Amino acid sequence: MSSLYQLGAEERDLEALLIAQEGVVTPEQQAQWDNVAAQIEVKVDGYYHVSRNHDATADALEAEAKTLMTRAAAHRKIAERCRERLQSYMQAHMLDTLKGATHTATLGMAGGQQALKVLVPVEALPKAYVREVTKVFVNQEALRAALKQKTDVSQYCTLEPRKITLEFK
Repeated sequence: MSSLYQLGAEERDLEALLIAQEGVVTPEQQAQWDNVAAQIEVKVDGYYHVSRNHDATADALEAEAKTLMTRAAAHRKIAERCRERLQSYMQAHMLDTLKGATHTATLGMAGGQQALKVLVPVEALPKAYVREVTKVFVNQEALRAALKQKTDVSQYCTLEPRKITLEFK
């Protein structure tokens, strides 16, 4: 079976022949035209079915991934509770180290900079302990309004072309 591009080329050749013959079509040419049109219809339906099958597979995989992520999160919570329980036991018994048959648990302080908890609102802090940050953003609404009013803002922005999408009905 021919590819969609080959069928399109055949269709263009038949159209050129039709123009050259000033609209006169022989029964053989009509049969060839009908055959090409039927093959294109089969191709379109084939593309639809293949894309739908892949969509269905992707949907099933996404659902399975969500289920697996939920299960993974549950197992992470269980693991965290186990570590918390062991840590609580070690702290209650003032143990820095606890040996098992194959593993050793050790308590230690987290490294890095110690967390800072600010006890008052920022307004109550002396200026030396306050940092102001100014953020500047592009006002896209104003630019769109200017474009809509036909104001020349081409040196500042352009509209991106819309993406072409394919849908089956």
